Amino acid sequence: MKDLLSNAGVLLTVGSLIMSLLLAFTPGGPASDDPGDAGEDIGYVVPDAETQAKLTTIHDELVFAVNALRMKEHVPPLALDSHMERTAQRHAQKVAVLGTHVDSPNNVTLLQHSLPLEEASGHAFMEAWLHSAPHTAVLIDARYSFHGTGVAVGHGRVWVTLQLSAR
Repeated sequence: MKDLLSNAGVLLTVGSLIMSLLLAFTPGGPASDDPGDAGEDIGYVVPDAETQAKLTTIHDELVFAVNALRMKEHVPPLALDSHMERTAQRHAQKVAVLGTHVDSPNNVTLLQHSLPLEEASGHAFMEAWLHSAPHTAVLIDARYSFHGTGVAVGHGRVWVTLQLSAR
């Protein structure tokens, strides 16, 4: 079982790294946060390779932690929705540029949080959400079966958005 989880973690990490790199070089497009802002430059600057690698690790740790929590609570894991992933990434970039959280106009449940770059990890974001009963309730809600996760950096902080959907 330990080997299986280790291999699954490696696969998840590699897949997420590839997705993150693709998302870093394809801002906007049909999956942008608002239907009207496709292609609009929101001013996000892709960070250096070292910071981008840290963001990818945060993304992977967070997705793994959410699904581990769901499994522990006997709730099916969330499946990646590539459209939601692009939308969540675009939203994370937008709030990183703005330096404040904003609601999503999309019909999804959205969890957001930011931490100073030095303190940020997937586990730290998960811990913050677990200290909030409403956030925890959303994370283990069996009605949600799809997710998109975005991680961006701005204003010296890491900004995470987790979009959840039943569809």
